[in-house]
Amino acid sequence: MATTMVREAGVAPWSTVEEGVEAVLHLLAAPARGVPSGRYFNGTEESRADAQAYDARARRRLRELSEDLVVRALAPGAYVSELPDGPALNLPCLRSGPPSCWSSKATPSDLGER
Repeated sequence: MATTMVREAGVAPWSTVEEGVEAVLHLLAAPARGVPSGRYFNGTEESRADAQAYDARARRRLRELSEDLVVRALAPGAYVSELPDGPALNLPCLRSGPPSCWSSKATPSDLGER
């Protein structure tokens, strides 16, 4: 579609705005047609994503990098670590305690006021 980003990049759009609207409306109506959630579509046609999307290692690494970038953006000095019972958001203590105080199992809601 000829979005601002596409125009600024100087590339030719692959589809029109009308085709984009049709694809979105098609997906919105998919549950009523019995199409299960989580499917990949190219326009209005069900398709396969890039092979890397089916690679468990690549998905795990993308999730790790994404979580780390979000945490760093929200709380400088914070990081995500993987624990046996799931990911843990590790932050400097935000509400009280010395700067060296770290939470071993914080949640995103702990990103409160400093």
